[in-house]
Amino acid sequence: MKHMGWFAEALADSNIQPKLTHVAREIDNHEQALKIELSREEETIEKYSGARAKFADEEIKDLFELALSHEKYHADGLKREIVKQEKRSGKRFTIGLPGRSTVGLTSDWSEEGSAYEDVVKAIEVLAAKGFHDPYALVVSPQLYGKLIRAYKNTNYLELDLIKKVVTDGVYKTPAIKGNRGVLLATGAEYMDLAVALDLTVIFVETAMMHHYFRVMEMVVPRIMVPAAVCTLEPA
Repeated sequence: MKHMGWFAEALADSNIQPKLTHVAREIDNHEQALKIELSREEETIEKYSGARAKFADEEIKDLFELALSHEKYHADGLKREIVKQEKRSGKRFTIGLPGRSTVGLTSDWSEEGSAYEDVVKAIEVLAAKGFHDPYALVVSPQLYGKLIRAYKNTNYLELDLIKKVVTDGVYKTPAIKGNRGVLLATGAEYMDLAVALDLTVIFVETAMMHHYFRVMEMVVPRIMVPAAVCTLEPA
């Protein structure tokens, strides 16, 4: 975005109207995110290099050269992280994890008590396979919002009752879409957390005597026993 500001000022001074196109991409996991980001950097480097050759103005050429140095630095950092990622062992969680169990939702949780009943059903499925508590529940924001209501004629929210049986917490994430969720047995023998992207500091730019850096880190669940996972999906 800083580069766009530089180029916009330079082009405006030359009475040139830039043509901007936004391209949206869906990202499923951290490994894909790294590779997509690298492909964007490499594509930008190629376009900057080609555009630089078309200008005779030395100031604009120098501007492209500065932007290119930033993009190459970012690309090199991403390549190093991808190599580290590929060297790491361990399984990654995906919604299609083989060996998992699946429980069909009785409804979209609009009905009073239906969420609690579905979660208890999923717990029974895992317990029958020998995967006992503690459990954690992760659902879509759409389902989570329906847990914030009183349970029948009590003073408890349905979310509070679910937390009594899902003792490692109930969470929401936009990574899960629609009426879906995941119940996990969180014992250390079943899953843990892995550092997918180690703490990394990448130089962005220098502006007005200030140095700007980007700090990134990513931690993801690593499922070692897929059978300890039960997905909640529409029936």
